[in-house]
Amino acid sequence: MCGRFTQYPTWAQIHEAMSIIGPRRNLRARYNIAPTTTVEVVRQGDDGRTIVPMRWGLVPVWGKKPLKSVPATFNARA
Repeated sequence: MCGRFTQYPTWAQIHEAMSIIGPRRNLRARYNIAPTTTVEVVRQGDDGRTIVPMRWGLVPVWGKKPLKSVPATFNARA
């Protein structure tokens, strides 16, 4: 199973669709985003929706190791 995706909307498109608050960001199109890559995501906070950078992947709740030493988990089953 492939674990990659694309991210190509502009700031204006995301702002219009999601009512983003905060400063304008220069988002560049990315067409081959792999697990453990830092990507821009829309996050709902107390003040509203903002765009923040986050690491893409799954980190188990019981994990105690730093993110650098956690293997890239992106396919999981219950």
